[in-house]
Amino acid sequence: MKTSMPQLGSGLGEINTRLTISYVFDWIIILGAWLVGGLIGLKSPTHHPFSLTDPAISFPYVAKEKISTGTLVGVAFIIPAGIIVIVCFLAVPGHGASGSVKSLALRRRLWEWNTAWLGLAAAYAGTFVFVDGLKGLTGKPRPDMLSRCLPDYSRIQDFAIGARGTGGSDVILVSWQICTQKDLSLINDGFTSFPSGHAAFSFAGLAYLTLFLASKLGVAIPYLLPQRYPSRFEDEETQVLRSQAAGPPAYLVLLTALPIFVATYICSTRYSDFKHHGWDIFFGGLIGFFIAWGTFRWYHAPIRRSAGWSWGPRSEERGFWKGVGVDGWGGKRSDTGVHNGTGSGMDETSSERRAVEDVELGTGVGSRTGTGFTGHNHGVTGVNGSGYSDPLRNDGLRNDNLRNDGFTTGKFVADGV
Repeated sequence: MKTSMPQLGSGLGEINTRLTISYVFDWIIILGAWLVGGLIGLKSPTHHPFSLTDPAISFPYVAKEKISTGTLVGVAFIIPAGIIVIVCFLAVPGHGASGSVKSLALRRRLWEWNTAWLGLAAAYAGTFVFVDGLKGLTGKPRPDMLSRCLPDYSRIQDFAIGARGTGGSDVILVSWQICTQKDLSLINDGFTSFPSGHAAFSFAGLAYLTLFLASKLGVAIPYLLPQRYPSRFEDEETQVLRSQAAGPPAYLVLLTALPIFVATYICSTRYSDFKHHGWDIFFGGLIGFFIAWGTFRWYHAPIRRSAGWSWGPRSEERGFWKGVGVDGWGGKRSDTGVHNGTGSGMDETSSERRAVEDVELGTGVGSRTGTGFTGHNHGVTGVNGSGYSDPLRNDGLRNDNLRNDGFTTGKFVADGV
């Protein structure tokens, strides 16, 4: 039986209440994680013993930071969130449409906005819980700890902890009670060096923005699946293979990478302001980056194969529970491993889909533009209902009972690749 491939770009039709509640519950979980992170941050950190002769914690205290917490919130949270909204409404095709097609285009933009903000908010929430939890548990002194502490050197013996040097005169470690600093919050903050919150949050927000821009602008390293590559330049098959991919424009690569450069600069200021040790910054950046990557992929399809779309909605029948023996969260109960191509639980009529294709909303059926975003041919040119005019598929597979991710298809939708 011939079936259509799923359309990753399918928008919202009739909104199902159960499915809507499912995504509202996602937002509740994310906001709950924010609350947990905030509560963890209110708890006093572990006060790790330190040495009064340790040069690593003897740097001066810098009151005026290059990147304050308020600036960090603006650069790594508010700006990425705003750029996402702009890109969702400008990059998602359908401008100039009217009537039901215009309505469908709007629903698609709103869906892209929703999934993008879900992933971004989840990145921040996960980073918040992870970083605040580690800060409180480790209690590692900052590089400017002694400048904050203002230790009473006349009472070293009273606050000595652990082993001593020869004759018991050279104390190795002391407790935090030796500090004469009256501002307890300043002392507590001095024990939160690991990991760097600025590094983690900057990469959580800005690395997520880089992934989002790469997806929407089609910025990825060109590739072909493993296959024979003929050596003769004039060979027709060679020319077909070479035309399947091309490098994106350099200015788009730079635009996409810019958030990473900004995050790296923010990290460097934490070292120059003597707020964190090098390992604290590196580990914090790793936390933010990997959480951002995970939450992005949670709601977005692979960058090189999705033509810029996020995942479609869950099935209304699997909004809260999938169970054993059911493959994936999309599709319907009647499906046998293949999605119905209608947006995974959101009804969208065939006439609407055809109308959207007519205004090149990026579905790629019979289109030579492929994605509808950048003009890159992510789909196969000359799609013709049940086969291809070209001898080779986009991924190098031939057109007899074409296979795509385990599906045997008779019809190909370019943005589903």
